[in-house]
Amino acid sequence: QGDLEKAAQTFVNYISTLAAKPEPMTPEPYLVFGQFMLQRGQSQTGLNAYRQAARFQDPKTLDVDVLIGDTQFSLGMIA
Repeated sequence: QGDLEKAAQTFVNYISTLAAKPEPMTPEPYLVFGQFMLQRGQSQTGLNAYRQAARFQDPKTLDVDVLIGDTQFSLGMIA
């Protein structure tokens, strides 16, 4: 559990570093973090990362919103 917490903190620190750069933020760092957490059984943390990614998604495709819905469905959170 301690290693997972350290890994999660590393992701958070990395994303903070990216956010401080002048380049526009993209959803990808949050999506990678979310996937990492979901693969380790941390559903809420993973979905929260996806929700953060949604702030930076393409408004024309809403692909992150689709991913969130698919993930919730696969986890049995929605029918």
